[in-house]
Amino acid sequence: AVRTERQFLGIMRYPRSWTTVYPAVAGQSKDHRYRLISVKNIRESSGAVRWVRAPGGTSITNGGKVWRQNRRCHWCGTRANRAMCKGHTGVERFTVRIISGSHHQVGIARKGWNLHHTHRSHPHDKYALLYSHHHGWNRHRGAGRPAFTP
Repeated sequence: AVRTERQFLGIMRYPRSWTTVYPAVAGQSKDHRYRLISVKNIRESSGAVRWVRAPGGTSITNGGKVWRQNRRCHWCGTRANRAMCKGHTGVERFTVRIISGSHHQVGIARKGWNLHHTHRSHPHDKYALLYSHHHGWNRHRGAGRPAFTP
């Protein structure tokens, strides 16, 4: 399940072979900022959850909680440092605050995602993102497929 602080975005199905997934965000335009608020079902029990990697020219600030695109790349993103547990329900939940940008992408990624190329949707992609465009959160990118959107 993917949520912002005030809006339930939907449920995605992603490949069963993905045993470890991380919260992830990305953006089509170059002006995104996302704050990581909370993550449920953390696999490891120590340390703060934060954004861990950033494509060249983008930045991670505020103790790892805010990722800023800085007009450096489009169709790029970041992922969290800590994996979510894949429980018996297969439901992973986290909350982000969208600070700025348009055409948002919010979902999960595998550790090996290169943080780029979120414009496509192929079964071998290492991310699964719900995507907002002109008519709400009715699109997706990556290897996942929407199972339910409100």
